[in-house]
Amino acid sequence: MKRFILIAILLPLVEVRVAAQSMTFNHDEVVMNQFTVAETGTGNLGGSNFQWYYDLLHKSYRSWAPETNKQAYRLYTYYSLHNEVPYAEEIDSCLKERAKIEALNLADRQIDLAWASEKEKVEHKKEMFQKNINKIVSCGGTSADKRRWQNVYNAIDAAIRNVQDCYMPNSERQKSYILMYKDLVRYNTELVGALNEWSGHKLLKKYVDATIPPKTAVGRHAVSCFARWRTAMRVGGSGGSGSSSGAGLSID
Repeated sequence: MKRFILIAILLPLVEVRVAAQSMTFNHDEVVMNQFTVAETGTGNLGGSNFQWYYDLLHKSYRSWAPETNKQAYRLYTYYSLHNEVPYAEEIDSCLKERAKIEALNLADRQIDLAWASEKEKVEHKKEMFQKNINKIVSCGGTSADKRRWQNVYNAIDAAIRNVQDCYMPNSERQKSYILMYKDLVRYNTELVGALNEWSGHKLLKKYVDATIPPKTAVGRHAVSCFARWRTAMRVGGSGGSGSSSGAGLSID
């Protein structure tokens, strides 16, 4: 029940507020006269119908208004500010020129023109670098070697993307792109040297494995050679004069 009473009390207030928001401004002569009298000390306070009300309760309007005439204050302020006009115009012209410069700087920083000129060679070198990284394992490198070089590539690629997203002049962007291109060339040259080294080791190992018999074959050849040597020694020891040379050997 209390809830319904509260709603009944608040509903008219809501309706009044909505109605007030929909109203437009209308000039009120009585209110205008009040401001005129209060500021200058002249004029009629609300017309003859309300003159008695102001004479009875608001006599101070006419007593202090001439002493604090706001028109005089406005005139003094106007002349005081009039001397500031040349300085204000100079400041305004300086600000306009500065705004033009900043507009050009803003356009220069938001549009990446440097990437358009450096993109082709940087992307080409990145592609070559990535292809060489993919050859590491096949050329004889390890997975750890490939991860290390891939991290180098990812670091340079992230730096390029950060420069593209930065708020900086195109001249600075171009310097950054050129430095990153030089890094790509340097690291790619080092990687090519490592690939040649890994390939050389791999080729040498393949050649050695093809020319040198495996350990099992070497063992068989060693046993066969030892047997032939022992037979030769026995034959030489039974030949008379050669017995003295073989008498001190213990083969068994």
